[in-house]
Amino acid sequence: MKIIKQEVTELKDQLLIWKSLFGGDIIEDRLQGDCGRIDSYNFDFFELFIFHIQFTEEVTVKRILLPEKYYPILFSDSLVFEPYGEMVTKARVDKSAITGVFFSNASDQITYPAHVPFTLIVFRLKEKSFLEFVSPESSFFERIHEEQYFIYEMLTAEMKLSYDAILQNKGISKTDKNILYAHGLILLSLFAQEADLRKNLKSSKLDNQKRLVIIRIKNLILQDLSVPIDMNYLVKFAGMSETYIRMYFKDVFGMSINSFYQYYRIEYAKELLITTNLSVSEIAFRLGYSHLGHFIKIFKRQYGVTPKKLQKMLESD
Repeated sequence: MKIIKQEVTELKDQLLIWKSLFGGDIIEDRLQGDCGRIDSYNFDFFELFIFHIQFTEEVTVKRILLPEKYYPILFSDSLVFEPYGEMVTKARVDKSAITGVFFSNASDQITYPAHVPFTLIVFRLKEKSFLEFVSPESSFFERIHEEQYFIYEMLTAEMKLSYDAILQNKGISKTDKNILYAHGLILLSLFAQEADLRKNLKSSKLDNQKRLVIIRIKNLILQDLSVPIDMNYLVKFAGMSETYIRMYFKDVFGMSINSFYQYYRIEYAKELLITTNLSVSEIAFRLGYSHLGHFIKIFKRQYGVTPKKLQKMLESD
């Protein structure tokens, strides 16, 4: 296993560290090697790293908090991030529809898998920039100063649009870089918006084992959003009572387990509308809705428009 300590503050130093471990050549803001490539951009508001990578062995990145704090936010459409040990997060490849976003304000470490290709977008924001970015009225603003604070989020359909735009951007011309910056701001804004939904997040108060169990329950729910939650099965799976499952789940995700299921059920429906040619009725059926009218009503309540209207808006674009 190779280990990278992120103690430096200069963007180019980061590429030099990766180069020292994996070889390759740095040409302008890109490291190209046998494991893939890492593109880097230094904007006024944030630093941006784009990974197209396949490691030959596990890699652990250790983040050391510096006198001048910075906040990393990780997005991936092929990785999920899960607590693995004390102050350790493990990334694993998961090609499910809704995958991973990770944020922590702690001196922690992340282990990345070997022998599987994945893409990853990493933002680094200095504390001053981060606090300007997050609304002072938001609950997220209040919580980021807590010790050992973690967020394990899902990559929503809106995030995926900007994520893909960043991956596909060549980043060569001034226009390319302006577009990269714009999509970076959109992605960060959507993250802050989702994080602020977790009004009463207390995950930093849970021990790592309980947090891992709750994350695994979340993954079970997301595996098949057409199937209602089976609490009897989850009780056996988790080895804890229904009361504790519901309490801990809300602590980690800031919403009840039922609200979470319904929210991401409709979120997945929206993703299918955006990324496939399925009809509204086909999507409703796929997600287990027996009454189309009920599906439309819930969708409109969550997004302010009917699925059909959203489809027409996408077609007009």
